[in-house]
Amino acid sequence: MDINRYKRIKNLIIYFIFISLFLISFLILLNERLDILDKLARSMEKPDEVIKIIDQNTEWSYIKEGENPGVGNVWSIDKYDAESWKKGYGDFGGGNVGETISRLKVKTEDGKNIPSYFFRHEFNMGEETLETIKGIKGKIEYDAAVIVYLNESIIFAGNVPQGGYSSNLDVGVSEHMEENSISSFEINDLSSLKAGKNIIGVEIHQKSMESNDVYFNFHELKLSTNELENVSYNMDGLLLEQGNTNEDVFINWITDSSDFYIVEYIEESKYKREMDLAKHGKTILMGRKKLKDTNIYVNKAQITRLKNNTKYMYRILKIGNIKGSKMYSFTSGKRNGFSFFLLEGPLIDQFSDNLEEVDFIITSIDKKEKQNIKTDQAFMIFRKPEILKQTPTVNVNLNLGHLPE
Repeated sequence: MDINRYKRIKNLIIYFIFISLFLISFLILLNERLDILDKLARSMEKPDEVIKIIDQNTEWSYIKEGENPGVGNVWSIDKYDAESWKKGYGDFGGGNVGETISRLKVKTEDGKNIPSYFFRHEFNMGEETLETIKGIKGKIEYDAAVIVYLNESIIFAGNVPQGGYSSNLDVGVSEHMEENSISSFEINDLSSLKAGKNIIGVEIHQKSMESNDVYFNFHELKLSTNELENVSYNMDGLLLEQGNTNEDVFINWITDSSDFYIVEYIEESKYKREMDLAKHGKTILMGRKKLKDTNIYVNKAQITRLKNNTKYMYRILKIGNIKGSKMYSFTSGKRNGFSFFLLEGPLIDQFSDNLEEVDFIITSIDKKEKQNIKTDQAFMIFRKPEILKQTPTVNVNLNLGHLPE
């Protein structure tokens, strides 16, 4: 072999080894430097300063069992006079819920079952502290349904029937539960939190007038100085359904989220920007049921007393959250009768351009197919088309040979 060629190959090998060692050393040094920078960045992050408002030793005021505290939720504002209310600590229960720290009566003096219970807790907030708060976190245990207020505004609702309650002494639930429900929640809509005196109000409702037990335990409520994440909304499972008349519509939403939601809606003529929802819109609580043997939840709300032949805007909003889903629209039916389009469910997408002027769609999925889809994807294949979120739908099984009355 030529001596010069041998030297060149030898030099190339040496250069390669040297460059490789240099690159390895550089990467090790770079990794150490990045690790140091990462640790430094984490050390500079502002720690989450938690201000505890409620725990299991918190004192609560509660009205005499069976009494109505007033019209609506007026009892959850700071100016309400609750001096005559009873006092108690920890968890509250009565009937067949076992031993609790504070016992509640489940029957009135004349032997009638008590339908609902009301609790208040006051706390003060300084102006400087208020400016640092970015979110609220809570954990609550209850039987059978609960609504939590912060200064009159709802920040949590659990197992409440769709639409909520028409009066304070109503009963009813979305779902019949064998055990107490335990829910954790986070809210980032702090518009109700204020400097000075604040009121946390809690109302507990029985599932029926025959119920003779009750339970309430607010495990914790704390204020956080760190930003809480906004939730995301997968609206594939949203379905608009025709009500009993042209003045009401059902909003159905299937999701894998275990949170609780409301529907916000407004006449299109009054909607220009998001803030108009607070000024001119209406809200309604969604009832929620979990599909058996799945992690899928069905949320449902009925909007009633709609104006005839009027276009409405609506969206889904997690209770206590600032960000809602995107806005959708629908037009209520005309007083002189309905216009409709009849087609099979799988064809909806193909005909969507021809459905803009109809009042509602009549469609169907075979009963057996529906059951199979429900256990797998919770009927999502049928609910996904965008047109079903805009035009009210009547679902029928065409094999029955007739339309709904």
